[in-house]
Amino acid sequence: MVEENPFTQLYGSIWKMLELWPGFEGLVCVGNRIKFSGENRDPMKKEILTADLPEVRVVPSGGAMNLHVTNKESNIKKSFQIQVSTGDQRVDAVGTELSGEDELIKVNVGLFPVEWEILRALTTWSETIYKLTWKGEEFVKDLSVVGLTEGASQADLNRGIRGWSAVVTIQVDMYFENSVLGTEDEGS
Repeated sequence: MVEENPFTQLYGSIWKMLELWPGFEGLVCVGNRIKFSGENRDPMKKEILTADLPEVRVVPSGGAMNLHVTNKESNIKKSFQIQVSTGDQRVDAVGTELSGEDELIKVNVGLFPVEWEILRALTTWSETIYKLTWKGEEFVKDLSVVGLTEGASQADLNRGIRGWSAVVTIQVDMYFENSVLGTEDEGS
């Protein structure tokens, strides 16, 4: 069996980190966590209803690689955007609870509560992302928030829905042994 590549591991771990955080889990319904992984080839919702917000997406957004940063290691900096669309024009709204099919859901949540819980969840990176391994070696050395933008008129994020949105950009700093990077995977 081929080991899952570090980028796929990282993407899954970002979601795991967010979903393990109680404050995030209580504000963003499972169905409103748009994941670009797994079986669903088109996870974006075609129509947005009140219960579909707030919505959070984790989107790969590039990076950089420094081959042979030392004689023994290469460095990869991988960036992701955690995108939030609230559908609410109040930045401070704490939301209204509604009974969903399988869960109690919150709607009408403003920007600041969701943004705050995402930032708090990111502080737990050393418990999830830091422990990732590839070919038996831990490879994540740091996670940084390198950008935070907010707006009420970001058409791509809001998809025509009036309300606040935010983009939290994180960068994950990874190091790999050159001798391991340049070897073929078993079974490939």
